[in-house]
Amino acid sequence: MSMAASKDVANTAKNTRPKPPNAGKGRPKGSLNKTTASIKAALLEAFEQRGGVGALVKWATTNETEFYKLCGRLIPTEITGKDGAPLIPELPNDERQARVLTLLQTAKARRKA
Repeated sequence: MSMAASKDVANTAKNTRPKPPNAGKGRPKGSLNKTTASIKAALLEAFEQRGGVGALVKWATTNETEFYKLCGRLIPTEITGKDGAPLIPELPNDERQARVLTLLQTAKARRKA
């Protein structure tokens, strides 16, 4: 028996033992691991001890740029529609061009008004 064949036999023997009932399921979708959950809890507690929302508002008024940078990081970077579909459907080129032309004409009319 070759070395590769003996490894295949050994791997097959390892894989035949029964698996635990929850094997391969992993954590439920959206659940946090223990470290993330404990860090989040610690940050929330520190936030409250440092003055909560009132202290954040006070800091934001003197540090507007940093506050808005922080807010920008909280916005999702990718947004999808129902079941992962795009929010804006793909359109044929002629329909897309017609919609853009309509938008431009509307904007031009509003400038004149």
